[in-house]
Amino acid sequence: IKPANVMVLADGSIKVMDFGIARLTHDAAMRATATGMVVGSILWMAPELFTGSDADAVSDVWSYGVVAYELLAGVHPFQTTAGLTTAQLLYQITQSDSPGLNEVAPGIPPALAEIVERTITKDRHSRYQTMEDILFDLEPLFTEERKSHASQLIQQAQQMASSGDYEGALTLTRQALAADKSSNTGRKLRETLQRELAQQKNRARVMDLIR
Repeated sequence: IKPANVMVLADGSIKVMDFGIARLTHDAAMRATATGMVVGSILWMAPELFTGSDADAVSDVWSYGVVAYELLAGVHPFQTTAGLTTAQLLYQITQSDSPGLNEVAPGIPPALAEIVERTITKDRHSRYQTMEDILFDLEPLFTEERKSHASQLIQQAQQMASSGDYEGALTLTRQALAADKSSNTGRKLRETLQRELAQQKNRARVMDLIR
């Protein structure tokens, strides 16, 4: 897993490209060829791979964690200085601890920072062992973030409704419910807006008849 292999499609979905080819065989020649091709991938390789270990799910967790760190912090956790040589990079990855995520990206929820940092711990036995474990810990954070986003949208919708923009308010309310289907406030607001829009249409028809 590395940024060059993570493709964002036009519909926003994610595809991992060119992944896992080298591990399809344990043939020594294939591994030797792969070794000659990994220079550009060093930044995302788990430290144990530099001691001869085969890639596995736990080393994939490391690669995922490095990419996640980069996405959140905007910097690589181990390429702390520009212009490092390959030997210096290897030392950073195998020997040095990365800066805490909150140090380089203040405002990241502590629970999220803790999850990402656990994916890039050098002790592979202390690292997450599967992606399922990571997702299990991330899901409550996703849920909380969706609820927070929905709450913000509902507040905006209420302000738009107060100014008479019921169509815009209804659009935002539907977006809020898409993010948090359990929002009672969102459902009640949607019903209120739908009634108000229906009344507006009825009033318009009555005025046409009167005219």
